[in-house]
Amino acid sequence: MPFFEEIDLFSNLSGNIYYCCRTSGLWAEDLAVSCVFNPKTGFTSGVVFGCSDDVAEEIAGRIENAENAWMHPLLMIGILVEIEKTRHMKLVEDHLFKLLQRVQNLSKSPEILPTSKLIRENYSVDLWIEVSQLKIALIAWRAQLSKMDAHIQELEDRNILGGLSQQPEDNVWSSPCLVGSGRSFDSNRTLTSTHQDEQELNKGYHDLKELESWQTSAREEGKRIQKRLKEIMGEYDCKLRECSMVLDGVTLSAQLSWNQIGFQDTRTNMKIAAATRRDGNQMRLIALLTMIFLPATFLASLFSMTFFNWDAPEGEQIVSPYVWIYSVAVVPITAVVVGAWYYLTKRKRFHDTSWALDDKV
Repeated sequence: MPFFEEIDLFSNLSGNIYYCCRTSGLWAEDLAVSCVFNPKTGFTSGVVFGCSDDVAEEIAGRIENAENAWMHPLLMIGILVEIEKTRHMKLVEDHLFKLLQRVQNLSKSPEILPTSKLIRENYSVDLWIEVSQLKIALIAWRAQLSKMDAHIQELEDRNILGGLSQQPEDNVWSSPCLVGSGRSFDSNRTLTSTHQDEQELNKGYHDLKELESWQTSAREEGKRIQKRLKEIMGEYDCKLRECSMVLDGVTLSAQLSWNQIGFQDTRTNMKIAAATRRDGNQMRLIALLTMIFLPATFLASLFSMTFFNWDAPEGEQIVSPYVWIYSVAVVPITAVVVGAWYYLTKRKRFHDTSWALDDKV
């Protein structure tokens, strides 16, 4: 995650101000800066990590064109903010363009089937996850920009850039004065300034004016950097709203597509129900015909067996004494068939129940 940290301002004897700043490492070309600012001289030294040749050239160009901005402690941090803004804006534009294309594909598709290639491509969550991560990174980086803005105000409130002029002033006006030699003095020991003393005093006064001018320029640059930070935060707010709009659009398009799929499934189920109803009517007709013809067919089959001799002469039996074989054969076979049917259907129900329990677990 990105961060901006200021080390304790006066934890060391030199009074230097130390900064560390890191950009998000989720994407390529991330940077880190470690720099130190000397309040007495207005000099900033720092190291930028992760620079490519192009980035190093851009940093050098910005420092060269910084004008009075080099006098402010957040010079290097400000350059990093500008470079990171360019990277973030490009990432947002690329990802949002791809996601908007997907939203348009979902909204313009005339018909979507659950097994179609369009479903498999457009409902991949990879791009949605990338945009969500980018939005989180933008929010985190904007929070660091707010910290930078607050720190500039803190420097102004604590008069870090304006309250250091007393040290050089004391040093200038306490410059040693040379005592004239080769002349007699009375007991009061009057001090006389030589030409060298006047030069040192003039030089000290000139240095003091330069220091006051540097501090004034640093405060003005701080206001300018603060204004620029607010502009950049406004741009980030705009991009965050765009990300939210596109993500909401993806959710809406996905919901509409699933509603379309549900409508198609419902229409298919209605067709299946109508076909099933027609099949049911036909089966009822078949069952009615079966009930009409089955008793007659059974009786015809029964009386046509050789167990019955309808033209038997006198003294012979019409019904054969072996008719019991028919009953003995029919009953066990019927029992076996019914038992096999019951076993197979019960086994299938048990198998389906086991699968349902496994799915719940």
